[in-house]
Amino acid sequence: MSASSLAPMQTGRAENGDRIDDKSFSRIAALVNRQTGIRLPPSKRTMVEAMLARRGRPCRLKLWSAASSIGAEAYTIAMVLAEAAARGPGFDFTVLGTDISTAVLARARMAIYPTGFAAPVPEPMRRRYFMAARDPARQELRVMPELRARVSFARLNLMDAHYGVDADFDAIFLRNVLIYFEREVQIAVVGRLIRHIRPDGFLFLGHSESSVGSELPLRQLAPATFQVL
Repeated sequence: MSASSLAPMQTGRAENGDRIDDKSFSRIAALVNRQTGIRLPPSKRTMVEAMLARRGRPCRLKLWSAASSIGAEAYTIAMVLAEAAARGPGFDFTVLGTDISTAVLARARMAIYPTGFAAPVPEPMRRRYFMAARDPARQELRVMPELRARVSFARLNLMDAHYGVDADFDAIFLRNVLIYFEREVQIAVVGRLIRHIRPDGFLFLGHSESSVGSELPLRQLAPATFQVL
């Protein structure tokens, strides 16, 4: 996509008003839906440890990937949580992934990825959470049914005034999406998201989006990491 075709989308506005329409938002979604793999950075493991320390066991954690695209982030979160659950009893979890694109949501539900997509995942975890295609020539992996059962997907437009999801998530992830919108739109979206986070829950943004949190009832814990006040 050329820079000239990107420029009109960076305003975060439809041409006829301050609310972006589905067609315009879908064009933006096409840019951010290019997930390149499943990653397990230390920050996600640290996040899980912090939530468990705060909630204690037994507990049930609910996490939301708010721009889940083809599901890589949602399944990454689920793997981290599954590893924590395996370390002791009394811990359950669910992960919600949402996106505006029904096409990418269909791919997310299938949970089939090129083999290289899971290359950053340590080999023992790949064996636990992925199964290879019967035909090696396909070079595909599928997320194990046990992990898929923990993850659900639904269509959601972040530009809507209200989100039809639960209001007690322990953490929400919205990374590298807000950069495509104007400041007031960024603040409005994050303001709506934090209504769905339980007190002392967490919000994770992209590193270039951290400044948005300074104008909302959030406490910054680390770059791109916030806690609801």
